[in-house]
Amino acid sequence: MNFIEISAKDGSPYIKFDPEGGSLVIKGRSYDDEVMVIYNLIRNKIKEYVNNGRRELKANIFLKYFNTASSKCLFDLMGDLKKLQTEYPDFNLDLEWNYLEGDDQMKEELEDLKAAIDIEFEIVEREDDII
Repeated sequence: MNFIEISAKDGSPYIKFDPEGGSLVIKGRSYDDEVMVIYNLIRNKIKEYVNNGRRELKANIFLKYFNTASSKCLFDLMGDLKKLQTEYPDFNLDLEWNYLEGDDQMKEELEDLKAAIDIEFEIVEREDDII
């Protein structure tokens, strides 16, 4: 399974998936019309990762902004992770979702997502975008 690193571009986030290290990072802004292709790639790689016997994933997400289309993609990604936890009870997901200090709207969106999917993750307020 290959290491994936996609540089951030205007409207699409930086993404790094390291199957050897068991980590996923999504960082930046997500509002480009074509971002669905990137999220689908990551969703497929995570499913492949777990189906190949890997049972630990540390994910760190820090999106300063995402639009409605990206919200749907993120909802689908979280749904996939929840499904993997159900199908593979030994799958350990350590998910931290960061937001900028004072961005109460983002915090509320994350809390709504967490409740809607019924998936456990930590919501962390950050002063800056260093993760």
